[in-house]
Parts: sequence; C-alpha cells; structure tokens
Amino acid sequence: MRKNKDIRIAAMECGVYFWQIASWLCITPESFSRLMRKELDEKDKKKVFWAIDAAASEQERLRRSHE
Repeated sequence: MRKNKDIRIAAMECGVYFWQIASWLCITPESFSRLMRKELDEKDKKKVFWAIDAAASEQERLRRSHE
C-alpha cells in the first residue's frame, strides 16, 4: 500500500499538485517527494493538510478573479 494515502487523496480531490504543496511548505518538490516515501507523523501531516488547503484556496481565488 502507498504511504500517506490520505494526503495523496486529499491533494487529488482538491486538484493540488505536489509541487504546489512543497511551495507552501517552503521546500523543494524533490524534498517533498522524498518525505512522502515514508508515513508522516501527525504533526507533519497537519502541516501538509494546511498546505493543501492553502494551495486549493489560492487556486479558487485565482479562478474567481479570472471570471
């Protein structure tokens, strides 16, 4: 089974790419991909879910500004 499946599902459902999550966490996309290889603890998962929410909100804001 893939590690951090809950994070992967949340990102996919929100339409957020790993590079966007990494940007919000102020790390490189490569570093984020490495982090995802092992199951994250709850503290780190909270940070990642925050980044997913932030990236999704930014996408929605940008989408609305172009309407």
